Amino acid sequence: MKSVYKVQYNLVRSKRRKHLAITVSDLAEVVVLAPLSLSQRAIDRFVAEKQQWISAHVSRLEQLPQPLPEHTYTTGDTFLFGGELLQLRVVESTQKKTTCMREGCFLIVYRAPRAKSAAIQKAIMTWYRTEGLTVYQYFVSFWSQTLGLKFVPGTNLSGFPKRWGSCSRTGDIRFAFRSLMLPIHMMNYLALHEVVHVLHFNHGSEFKRILQIHIPQWKSIQKEMNHLRLRVSQF
Repeated sequence: MKSVYKVQYNLVRSKRRKHLAITVSDLAEVVVLAPLSLSQRAIDRFVAEKQQWISAHVSRLEQLPQPLPEHTYTTGDTFLFGGELLQLRVVESTQKKTTCMREGCFLIVYRAPRAKSAAIQKAIMTWYRTEGLTVYQYFVSFWSQTLGLKFVPGTNLSGFPKRWGSCSRTGDIRFAFRSLMLPIHMMNYLALHEVVHVLHFNHGSEFKRILQIHIPQWKSIQKEMNHLRLRVSQF
């Protein structure tokens, strides 16, 4: 790590890069991208000049809703699904398999004898996948019919670390597993977004026109999703 005044940063040099650039990750890590031949003094001076911008960016990150505490998979732990906060209850059971179900604002895990926390985690993830696919399959089917598609795209979940979803050229749609923590109206928008990609494999004017017709507030929803990106960054 290099330091300039109070700014600490990672330096990445590249033969292809011609100009200096600074990025700040969602973890508030400052990265300086620099040409291979540029002197350290010039880099330090550039970072010093950008100190105010860096501080402002980090400050904005700190104001975003933060992730839930690291999961313990014990009673009292909390999880997000569809924007709702669910509290975990672990109940000892005589059944052979550890299972999970929802009751109101609680996630109830029936723990099999001698089952470890990994079994509880697996049961919760299975519940998320089942419930999440049910929600997305409903929305994808609804928007497919609304837009007049001749088929309902296949729907699945994926561990995308950054993107919210994807649509292949063959019409297969995948949603980020972490998107299941977003409020339901955002999940609905994501479904429309990906279904429209079946018709328009780009983000051009016609793509945006269809979004505007069916969800006029789509731009504000995208901003909301960006605002929540840290909150839903991890399980």
